[in-house]
Amino acid sequence: MSVHDFGKRDAASQQKRSTTLRHQVPAFRMDDAVLEEVWRAIEAKCAEAGPPSSRLTVHETLRAPGRGARERHEYKYRSIDDLRRASNAPTLLQDYRLSVSSPWGDDYRSVCFFASGSGAAWMETSAPDAGWCHEVLDSVLDRLRPHTAWYAIVHRVGSYGTVFASLGMGAVMIWADLAGYPIGAVEVAVYGLSLGIVVALEFFRDRLLPAAEIRVARQSRDTPAVN
Repeated sequence: MSVHDFGKRDAASQQKRSTTLRHQVPAFRMDDAVLEEVWRAIEAKCAEAGPPSSRLTVHETLRAPGRGARERHEYKYRSIDDLRRASNAPTLLQDYRLSVSSPWGDDYRSVCFFASGSGAAWMETSAPDAGWCHEVLDSVLDRLRPHTAWYAIVHRVGSYGTVFASLGMGAVMIWADLAGYPIGAVEVAVYGLSLGIVVALEFFRDRLLPAAEIRVARQSRDTPAVN
């Protein structure tokens, strides 16, 4: 067998490898200036494989006037300045997806930073190199860390935390009764109030304690863009 044939076999046996990293982002509340930092940081990393393309997609759900149906509106932006200058865009972002990717090829890389309006935001990175995915994630988390919400633990534990908290309080009451500790009206009232707070957090968590909120400062179309 010739050397040329060996080369063909070696080329055929090579496999393309890609790594995808998905990570939940701690609850945060920030403005569009921080979003701009995150956007530019992701673009800079994707640019290592070629000129990147990016897009921010924002969804807003509204109740139609005089109707019971809800309307889901979608807005798309190519830059942070497009978002700031759009007169019809929401000023509070809770349901959005920032997508950035390099040109398609063997070294293709992509990053998504997204939130659904319910629960925490997520980061998803894909590239041939797992180390690159971790670098992008760390870069974004470093920029978001100063804006972490004080109630981030509420979203981190999620529904499981609510269930365990409820079961735990019930177990304490049962243990106290079996151990012979007096349980009066005050103890029952405290238990009921605590249980009510836990249940309320489960049903109204996203409304009272938003997990991925971005506020946008609207700009006039005549305002020059700042680079």
